[in-house]
Amino acid sequence: MMNTRRVDILCVQETRWRGNKAKEIRRGCKLLYSGAEENGRSGVGIIVNSELKEKVVEVKRSGSRIMKVKLMLSEEVLNVISAYAPQAGCDEEEMSMFWRELDEVLTSISEEERVVLGGDLNGHIGTDRRVTSRIHGGLGMGERNEEGEGIIDFAVAFDMALINSFFMKKDYVTYRSGGRDGQIDFLLCRRQHLKEVKDCKVIYGENVGQQHKLVAVDLSIQKGTKGKRKSNPKIKWWELEKAENVELRSRFKENVLREIKLEDDVNDWWEFNSNVILRNIIDDGVANEREVPRISRREVRWALSKMKKCSGNRWNTSRGVEVLRRGGD
Repeated sequence: MMNTRRVDILCVQETRWRGNKAKEIRRGCKLLYSGAEENGRSGVGIIVNSELKEKVVEVKRSGSRIMKVKLMLSEEVLNVISAYAPQAGCDEEEMSMFWRELDEVLTSISEEERVVLGGDLNGHIGTDRRVTSRIHGGLGMGERNEEGEGIIDFAVAFDMALINSFFMKKDYVTYRSGGRDGQIDFLLCRRQHLKEVKDCKVIYGENVGQQHKLVAVDLSIQKGTKGKRKSNPKIKWWELEKAENVELRSRFKENVLREIKLEDDVNDWWEFNSNVILRNIIDDGVANEREVPRISRREVRWALSKMKKCSGNRWNTSRGVEVLRRGGD
């Protein structure tokens, strides 16, 4: 299939293969995979063609749901991530762990390097792109669900474009089971590199799984078009999500929710609330004041999104910016 469809790199999920291995398969392609859990669930892999397999310089496995392969393509570095999110209804801690581990993988990658993530993310992002128009193209199907909110939060935090949503097609279905259709398989890239994507489509007829369809992206990497130079984030956001940091997480939420304000002017809203969040993460030791003089807007959105489930609060996006409002005010 990779040869007939001219696929250079293929991300696969729910492989259920045991162990963490790499092996040669048909037509010179190389399969690298991160093994399934003891109960035979999950498992992810990345297959590279005969030409690109010689350009692999790093393989990083993060459990049975996430793995990354780094390739050196002439002057450019490409990181390919294969991810398999827990299904709806899974334990909340398992879901949180998945997004925390994926956050850590993205944080470890220099912003000068390209990233393409291919995953069965088990969520519906819908077509509503208010507030999230930078990373959501507005094309797709269905309504956004709770799992889809997690996908959007991740994309906003790391400025990753949901490629599927930027290309108009007759059909967006990537998953079909028992008469139900859905779009739960996605390809993402850094928003600054979206211009290098020529097309994204769902290909039917290929035997990639009993229920899932092949999602393909045509990517043309432009040499010498590196992104803006930035150091890796110095804010250790993942510390707030560690299971053992319940007290730290609760204190952060309580302090931010108590101090946060509504402002009529959007810029004033960002300025005030970003300072609230930054002051609290410094006080709690999640960031160093000398290393983080200010906080980006995307980090404000990310931090606030993590508090959506706080009781007595709801979100209002009608003004084109995420605003936290108390109760029914």
